[in-house]
Amino acid sequence: MHPMMSNRATLTPPSAPRSTWGIYWSGDHDAAAAALPNLIYGLRAGYATANLPDKPALAYALSRTLWAAGSTLMHLRHNDAASAATRWAVRLAAESNDPWMHATVQGSLAWQLMVSGRYTESLRLTDRAAASIEPDGSAPASHLSAYGSLLMQSGNAAARAGNRAAAHDYLDAAAEVAQRVGEDRNDYSTTFGPSLIAMQAADVHIALGDYDRAVRAAATMPNQGAALPTMAGCRHLADRALAHLRLGQPENALPLVATAVQSSPNWAKHQQLPKVVTRELLHTTKQRSPVLRNLATTLGVS
Repeated sequence: MHPMMSNRATLTPPSAPRSTWGIYWSGDHDAAAAALPNLIYGLRAGYATANLPDKPALAYALSRTLWAAGSTLMHLRHNDAASAATRWAVRLAAESNDPWMHATVQGSLAWQLMVSGRYTESLRLTDRAAASIEPDGSAPASHLSAYGSLLMQSGNAAARAGNRAAAHDYLDAAAEVAQRVGEDRNDYSTTFGPSLIAMQAADVHIALGDYDRAVRAAATMPNQGAALPTMAGCRHLADRALAHLRLGQPENALPLVATAVQSSPNWAKHQQLPKVVTRELLHTTKQRSPVLRNLATTLGVS
């Protein structure tokens, strides 16, 4: 059993799940991993002993915390423990009387399947979750946000499976939902809106090998990505760096990846993408600048 999944019980403040997600989105996965066990233990104890009327609220809080644990463990490459935590979160979310939350946590499980290369399973899961909450014309923004996030996750999985037409269809559908939402939101600890569409459009085009289109998609980012949480912004910078590198523009790639690493060194330490970009820069750049040398040292690549 992974340390995050232990049985010791402690007292957990009501705001703990929300603050844990704040740590997660900062990119400091080591700090999130350190904070999560006590939160899980306390919420488990409360859920186990709660009276029936209190169960849904505690199921919701424990589900959100286990979901954060699963996402963190995935970044730390504990894939089996990540899957166990997130599947548990999905079951609890079903008890929370919030179908949008339940669908969104399923989208996180689909992301894990995608990262593991299980694209067909990932796409099947997000399609099913999206269908379960498909909004009508009067849906509130939080409902649209949950639905749009699932469409975008489907687009990512389709792109990685090499299904260009489906990836573009999902991307277009998610962009239409974002236009209806009209602003960047963070419902259920999940970012959605125009900034997320620009970020994920670039990612989808990179997965399909369309690097020119990725650069053009990134150029549509509102306010230079100010609405994105730190980790998402860092990933977008690394994506942009990779696109420029593939287009033979290392001079554009270096400042982007350097900014990503500087913004969240702990995130970069656990990610392959900034390391891949830095390693390629070392082998393609004729003159290794101090910035590149420092970057390579920070990431431990050569």
